[in-house]
Amino acid sequence: REVPDLNVLVRMNKIYPRRDVDIFFHVSVKETELSGHVVRQIDTKNLEEIAQELTKNVSNIKSGNDKEFKKIKDSWKNIPSFLAGRVLDLIAFVSYTLNLNIRGSNIPRDCFGSMMITNIGSLGFSSAFVPLAPYTRIPLILALGKTQWRPVCLNDGTITSQQQVSLCFTFDHRVMDGARGAKLASAIQKYLENPDLLD
Repeated sequence: REVPDLNVLVRMNKIYPRRDVDIFFHVSVKETELSGHVVRQIDTKNLEEIAQELTKNVSNIKSGNDKEFKKIKDSWKNIPSFLAGRVLDLIAFVSYTLNLNIRGSNIPRDCFGSMMITNIGSLGFSSAFVPLAPYTRIPLILALGKTQWRPVCLNDGTITSQQQVSLCFTFDHRVMDGARGAKLASAIQKYLENPDLLD
């Protein structure tokens, strides 16, 4: 919401603003299976509401009780693995480029939202840059590394240790440049230093 230039969709090499701020969170279902949940209109919710929604939906996905995820998973059983990439590209073309709702396909409209957040720290990585998948049509991915204790020099010159986490961004350069990246970094720093602003 604070950097609306990044809350966009690229269609036919033109940039269109999105109406809502929706964020896709990756969910590890099994060791080799990823899914996710989109928090819609995330900018209208406080941290507690976001946490409750994610907790409930992640639990449903992992237990197999998420009807939407189950429908999509069942649909993909009929698609040979060598055709998966082409099918994803076709779905992206129809739903994003042509802006058509694919009824009966079990695929929700704009299923990846404005950006993705993924936790690479759970896989043991302290930092990594996650590639943008063209079929998602998102301009930005945030990858959270694992927390690590690191030496920190405080304002008074004292050296102490603090837990820190790396934030790694991958972005579509058609949408984001250094100036927009600086705006994003400034907004993130503001909220990390003043989490009460998120309530």
